[in-house]
Amino acid sequence: MMVNSSASSALQRKTLNLIYYCSIALFGFIFILLASWGAYRLQFAGKGKPIIQDEFPYRLPDNISPTHYDIQLELQADNSATFNGRVSIYLKVIEATKTIVLSAEELQFVALIKANADQKNEHNKTGIVPSVNGKIEGVSLVNSKTNAAMELTGFSTADLVKYRKIQVYSKQALEKNGQYSLTIDYIGLIRNDMRGFYQSKAADGSLVLSTQMESEDGRAAIPLFDEPRFKATFQMTITTPVKNDKTRILFNTDEISRSTLSDGRVKVKFDKTPLMSTYLIAFIIGQYDYIEKSADGIRHRIYTPVGKEEQGRDALEAAVKITKFFTDLYGVKYPINKMDQIAIPSFASGAMENFGLITYRETYLLFDNATASQSDKENGIEVVSHEISHQWNGNIITCAYWTQLYLNEGFATFMETYALDKTYPSWKRGLKKLTNSVIYAADADSVASADPIVREYKKIQSKDEIDGLFNSITYDKGGAILNMFFNYLGEETFVKWMRQYFAKYQYQNTNTTQLLELLPVSDVKGTAEKFSTWLYQAGMPIINVIKEADGSLTLTQRRFFSYANSSQVEQFKNSKWWIPLTYVTEIDDDAEVKRIEFPASQTSLKITDKAVKFNHHKNGFYRVNYPKSMWTDLISNIKEFDTQDRFDLFNDLFSIATSTVETIESSLMFDMLLALKEDETSILWESMYQSVLKLNQLLAGESVSLSFSRMVLDLVQKQYEKIGWENRSSDDDDLAEQKEVRPFVLNLACRFGNVDCIDQALKRYHERNTTAIPPELRNVIYRTVVSKGGEREYYQVLEQFKAEQDSVERTKLMYALAYSPSIPLLQNTLELSLSPLVKPQDSIFLIREVARNVPYGTDVAWNFVRSRYDAIVSKCGQDQVSNRLVFGVGSLFNNLHYKQDIETFFGPRLQSISLMHYRNTLEAIDKNAKFLEKHLSFIDSYLKSKYPATF
Repeated sequence: MMVNSSASSALQRKTLNLIYYCSIALFGFIFILLASWGAYRLQFAGKGKPIIQDEFPYRLPDNISPTHYDIQLELQADNSATFNGRVSIYLKVIEATKTIVLSAEELQFVALIKANADQKNEHNKTGIVPSVNGKIEGVSLVNSKTNAAMELTGFSTADLVKYRKIQVYSKQALEKNGQYSLTIDYIGLIRNDMRGFYQSKAADGSLVLSTQMESEDGRAAIPLFDEPRFKATFQMTITTPVKNDKTRILFNTDEISRSTLSDGRVKVKFDKTPLMSTYLIAFIIGQYDYIEKSADGIRHRIYTPVGKEEQGRDALEAAVKITKFFTDLYGVKYPINKMDQIAIPSFASGAMENFGLITYRETYLLFDNATASQSDKENGIEVVSHEISHQWNGNIITCAYWTQLYLNEGFATFMETYALDKTYPSWKRGLKKLTNSVIYAADADSVASADPIVREYKKIQSKDEIDGLFNSITYDKGGAILNMFFNYLGEETFVKWMRQYFAKYQYQNTNTTQLLELLPVSDVKGTAEKFSTWLYQAGMPIINVIKEADGSLTLTQRRFFSYANSSQVEQFKNSKWWIPLTYVTEIDDDAEVKRIEFPASQTSLKITDKAVKFNHHKNGFYRVNYPKSMWTDLISNIKEFDTQDRFDLFNDLFSIATSTVETIESSLMFDMLLALKEDETSILWESMYQSVLKLNQLLAGESVSLSFSRMVLDLVQKQYEKIGWENRSSDDDDLAEQKEVRPFVLNLACRFGNVDCIDQALKRYHERNTTAIPPELRNVIYRTVVSKGGEREYYQVLEQFKAEQDSVERTKLMYALAYSPSIPLLQNTLELSLSPLVKPQDSIFLIREVARNVPYGTDVAWNFVRSRYDAIVSKCGQDQVSNRLVFGVGSLFNNLHYKQDIETFFGPRLQSISLMHYRNTLEAIDKNAKFLEKHLSFIDSYLKSKYPATF
């Protein structure tokens, strides 16, 4: 089903066949054009025609729906490599059928284990275990109405490898509207690749058994119907050894009974869950302490490694406040009497919203005041807010299929910040979100390969393609677009919309049509059509401002590209959006914000007001390019704008100036940077920090790099002198802002060669045993010590890392080891990534961090990936390599010969990696190479004239 394979096959067909298929394709294209948009959306949300298995073999059929699961898991010993499983699934028949199709992966079925010789022979030929006298060992099907066993004809694993499906065949048809129970016995693997039911090792050496089911990894632990639309209730019984009184056995719901068996194991039964999708199932066995607090009928617990319960205090207090916020916001109660949040030693994602049992990386849930900065805590609590939001957005209401994933993740991304702005207003997380989430969204959306937020159903035909949907378009752009809708509708109307949505669809699956139909506005259809230009269309617009002779402004819109070739620009030339424009006519905090709509049906718009800036506070998801005279004025007056608008102007100018498609003088980008060098806000400094590092990555191997470094030192000098290393303000607000700005200023100063900064970092490191390093300075000090010190300092940091038990501190020390300028030491760091000292969840991130260490690390990391690829896959799992390593390292290259290297290396491995990430990697290399081709000569001339590379 690969594109290359299909294309090659097509070229070999006879002319008659080619004409035939072209005719079919043309007919299909015409049909799509004529089909109504609403019908399209309904069909692919699972509410139109039933799924045709021949056309969509990856999907499960619509003819049967599960209503309840009884799951029994049994472990024999503490270090078991496998578990025994039995699942009984209660089914409702939608259309009469003799075949039950469900999902499974790498499970051993009793039907095969206990099959006789004839059955095994038949299975070897056809993949089907035939029944004996209507029965199959380990598989049974019962009519719930009559309690009579159904006669079976076979059990098939023929599609187990290709589609990860199994089939059960009944002699008699299952009647429409009938109810049945299917029971399957099996043996499952306790995995080590951070998916399904897997093991990881805690710092004290004890094993933790935990789960990660999203998107489709539940089938590696339980045979089930694992598409989001198949909601059911679940009841779990776990039999397991218990090491001591710290052993916790957890499920989504509370335990309702416990008994001790004669062999000392315990058997624990849990309460029934609410109606939910299979990817939310969670169960955990491990050694934990906890702290708890009850509020509004909910018992909140934070489970921590033994002895670290107080490190969960911040998360506990946040959980109580945020849960109440969402309960009040949506008007729908949280349906479980407990909300557990637990730290997992090895965890591939940041966190997972399992209903009633939320799992986290330790760094996002546990905070030691001695090692965690305020920024560490805020970032972690933002993750907590995201996962608690999911208990409503995703769990109570769930997307109908993964193509509409933003209904889960886009909403959680928007709501996580909205909740924190209400519960922790002093943190200003909504403002800070501009520097990460909005930038990530715009970057991901500015290439030709970008997908729309709502994906085309037919494109999704594999697990890799589903996992690829968990990306910045879904999360960050989804959240940014919802923020734009929020600002357009106003808070009161937006909240009313959400309450109507939850009142109507709680415990159901939804699609975008159903969401938009509930808009509480006078023109529902018209507003839905406006919003749909953002949801069903890829890319983001750029508004070009043209200043007319009479002083009026003419605005045009088209799709913005950071990179695209000429044919791609032509392909998307007619893309248009409805844009809720905002602008001001004077630079004043109290200036009236004017609003006007730019219809998608118009190619231009005239503004007679003398607007000075568009997109007030960056509330709209679009870029604005002004004529040079206006940019010059904006740069001259940049200090007069408030924080959000300074950020917006800087970010737009930087993105346009580094685009390979747009035309603007690169000097304006540097003029803007230097105009902001006295800025005192962390929002701007974080954005400038990211932008400087991005340029450094591209320019590091060029002759202009020394001049670029001098420019950066000029940029940071005044703030370095003002802020320094010590707090110098008595004002609490100023002090808090300085503490947030300081890490960005110091990182740039030390990294690019400020001698005093380097000396101070080394001095403070060597005095750390007598004077503790403040948490917010540890990153910059550790990285500077490794990058500007020598071999002795590198090994001192390495020994610290080996001895450290705190997860936040270990992460800072680990990443610092990627910053050495010594190739042998970088090779040592890369080998460290495969050692037991680095968790599987962190290995790829450490390799990627080495690759970012220009000009030393990129080649070293790439050579390591090629030489140790099998070892990396063995430790981290193929999913992690596909989703993170290929793009994480490959996208940093800016020379086309590396593109050939990647094609040569991964070409034979395309079957095992994500094609989406592979193509995105090649596109990123093209983008970087094109940037240098277009901009390098001008940047070289500009910087060398202004900052000669002599000292």
